[in-house]
Amino acid sequence: MKPVFPILDFVVNYDAIQELCINKDKPELECNGSCHLKSELAKTAQDDNPFSAKKTFQLQLEVLFFNPYEWDSPVIPTIPFATKVTDSYQIAYTYLPTFDFIKPPHA
Repeated sequence: MKPVFPILDFVVNYDAIQELCINKDKPELECNGSCHLKSELAKTAQDDNPFSAKKTFQLQLEVLFFNPYEWDSPVIPTIPFATKVTDSYQIAYTYLPTFDFIKPPHA
């Protein structure tokens, strides 16, 4: 798209460019300002060339510190009991396990 602008400028300003021609003293070349067009196209091509421009690279480094072993858990305060609760309830239930199975009567 960039080469279109110098060509369009040459067509629109043809008379002015023809007067600024560097080859005015050599009429046998019949340049008529095309030298100016060639130089403008060369500048545009040079600007479009990715290898001609100086490239600068910026290294951006993001650092993330993560340590899963040093996690501070919230401290929950505990209130110690002043006295132990005593009760006199006793379980008096006992049973004797029997492993003898009662056989059914024979008919």
